[in-house]
Amino acid sequence: MSLIELREGQAFAAQMLESASHLPKCMFDDRGPVETMACNLEQVALIRPPDYAKGINQVIEVVRHGNC
Repeated sequence: MSLIELREGQAFAAQMLESASHLPKCMFDDRGPVETMACNLEQVALIRPPDYAKGINQVIEVVRHGNC
């Protein structure tokens, strides 16, 4: 496992989710900015290296379900 890729994936996802909260709500669908961005990040994770994707998915899990 590449710890660097894992951390980079986590940082990327966190930054993207944070930026979504600062954008106008009209830029997102009825799910709201955070859920829309989480869904977009899931698609990004599909095309990234496994460790990077794991970092993204860890952040999505925390956003949706709290610190499990």
